[in-house]
Amino acid sequence: RAFQFVLLGMAILGGYGYDHLSQRVFTTSKWLSRSLYAAVALVILSNLVFAWPIMSSAFKTPPEQVYRSPVFKHVIDEKPQAYRNYLANRGSLITPWLSAYHPSRALVGPANTVLPEHISTGQAAVIRREYTPNRIEYEFEAQEAGTMMIGMGFDAGWSASDGRPLFDWNGLIAFDFQSGSEKVTLVYRTPWFWSSLFVSLLTVGLTAGLWRRWREESRIVADSNSG
Repeated sequence: RAFQFVLLGMAILGGYGYDHLSQRVFTTSKWLSRSLYAAVALVILSNLVFAWPIMSSAFKTPPEQVYRSPVFKHVIDEKPQAYRNYLANRGSLITPWLSAYHPSRALVGPANTVLPEHISTGQAAVIRREYTPNRIEYEFEAQEAGTMMIGMGFDAGWSASDGRPLFDWNGLIAFDFQSGSEKVTLVYRTPWFWSSLFVSLLTVGLTAGLWRRWREESRIVADSNSG
């Protein structure tokens, strides 16, 4: 995932290196300057040759027309097809990665059907459910108070907007509900976000302070040398 950033950084360093070499080589001999031009041309040509199979096949296949279901549903695919499932408003348990912290977790029935939720205790009927990457909404009518577990892995970043406690039930999110009509909204925020932001801002402030002090010391040294 970090390949693009590494490549960008290496390209910037390569530009500085080329500029440094060109200032030295171009003033030394024509043969060395031509060799430098040839090396740059070779790098560009080799990149184009290796990338041509991918570039030549791009945008030839028309995009697949996928029906987008109004109701989010988890499925078990034969092979990973993350983008197609995204277009169809589905979630797949067959994917290269599901979580950076835990193995895959879901509610799977005897016939390999993936259940969006399970009423472990009590009695309730789900009226509406909506899944987004950072938000989950449930509306249900409960005839008897109990506990519901949903097909989303438990993580410390999830919380209920009404303040009700969420707890880990076999690796999944679970919460209690009362009898009657209820609407539960779960939101996700990266754990330790504010503490990480504070550390980042503190680091930036300290770096700026050290840079300013270095600039002032350099100016004092320059003034003393000129005097």
